[in-house]
Amino acid sequence: MKKRSQTSTSAPSQALSQPASEMTFTKGKELYAPIRFNNFEVGPYTVTLQPLMFGSPPAALTESFEDMSKRAHAVLDDVFNQEFERQLNNHLDRLERMGEIVKQRRS
Repeated sequence: MKKRSQTSTSAPSQALSQPASEMTFTKGKELYAPIRFNNFEVGPYTVTLQPLMFGSPPAALTESFEDMSKRAHAVLDDVFNQEFERQLNNHLDRLERMGEIVKQRRS
């Protein structure tokens, strides 16, 4: 089965050392071809997050870029995996129905 994917991250024009007000993470479209000439796509999906704050100002700590990235990718992966299962099941059901139709017409 062929698979092609891309993931990107965008942030406001701030240095990564400064806390961002929000960041957008995107998991690109993936194309799956379980059977030659038959394929289905999953994605793309985008999530925008604000950093979590820990503690009270002025000593509050802001979530790091790495932690924000891990959180975003966990959300994207979960949504992506659920949609993949749904699309795969629908794709296989369609192929099975097509096979039954062809079989009936040949009888």
